[in-house]
Amino acid sequence: MAAQQGDEPDAHPSLSFIFQVGGAPVIPSVERLALNRRKYKQYVELLSKIAAYLIIAIGVIHLSFTPFAYNRFTDNTVWFIGAGLASIFAGFLNIVWVRNIGKDRAIYVLCLLANVFLMSFFVLAAFLIPSPPPFIGLSLSLFESIAVMVLRKDDRG
Repeated sequence: MAAQQGDEPDAHPSLSFIFQVGGAPVIPSVERLALNRRKYKQYVELLSKIAAYLIIAIGVIHLSFTPFAYNRFTDNTVWFIGAGLASIFAGFLNIVWVRNIGKDRAIYVLCLLANVFLMSFFVLAAFLIPSPPPFIGLSLSLFESIAVMVLRKDDRG
């Protein structure tokens, strides 16, 4: 049987099994790949929104512990309150990002910087206070940093 124009042998025959099921090639259509990409982005957006609300919750919980951590108002109390407020505002900025993906580069840069700074703060806190809250904050801010970079495209689809 003569080889036709579209029947060239694979350049990498060892990888050809990946695209074949039962001898028939399985190549997803462009529409299907676009649909999967869109669903993936929607899923990451939803998880990003949930993580943003959890970061806000961590900040609120942090603020609510201020009277238990400090009996009187000192400079350490102000720093403690500031850390809680920083978490809350980073969460707010992440919500703004999810609502405006790709519309404003300044929001992207500010949100990414806020997440990286928050993540570095939680890394420091995890070394100083080896308890679950800093590690939870670290994982949430790490996820948000990655999500911002994944969702940064100008198209929502």
